[in-house]
Amino acid sequence: MRLKKLINSIVYTQDINDYLNNLKPFVQENWKIGNKEMLSFKAFIKSKMENIQDNKCAYCGFELNVTSGPEIEHIAPKANKHHPEFMFERENLVLSCHLCNGRSHKGEKDTISNYDVVYKNCEFTIVHPYYDDPDDHYEYLPSDGNEPHKIIIKKRNGSSKATVSIEMFDLNHEAKMTERAEKAILAELHQQSNNLYLNQLLHDSLSYKSSKFD
Repeated sequence: MRLKKLINSIVYTQDINDYLNNLKPFVQENWKIGNKEMLSFKAFIKSKMENIQDNKCAYCGFELNVTSGPEIEHIAPKANKHHPEFMFERENLVLSCHLCNGRSHKGEKDTISNYDVVYKNCEFTIVHPYYDDPDDHYEYLPSDGNEPHKIIIKKRNGSSKATVSIEMFDLNHEAKMTERAEKAILAELHQQSNNLYLNQLLHDSLSYKSSKFD
């Protein structure tokens, strides 16, 4: 299962933009507001991101609720000691599984290595779901030794972002390696099945044409 770069981001409605503008300056506590506007906003984010991400975790690529439950995730952490100003930045919001986003993994770790007041101009330590093509940073290999039914992720071309991401999101967690291999096997079987079906169609078509001229 290969990770894919996110092509689209959320589009806020005018009502949402007005609501968020009234919250400025942003602080971490904004996210904990329990009024109907904030609850509606979070539901909106979750619904839109499920569609944009094809219901897959932005960091490991597995279907949400397979390895663990989904969470609205801030790529650059929203904590006051980090980057609350980017809390509602559209390209800073993704859905992540808890296995990638838990406190023992990403948690509130800072992912910005070179800060800019304009979010898209920041440099990130990780493979950014919107800005980086995962195929430039990761390669997928069968595990060594006596574990043929696992696929591990390794850095490609010495990518430092891959090194940080693999460790931060525990991309070679036992459950993830096993699930990755199972998906690869199913994809191969599906391809073989499609090839057999196409070959049968071709055979039937040729047999039909031949019989017409006998």
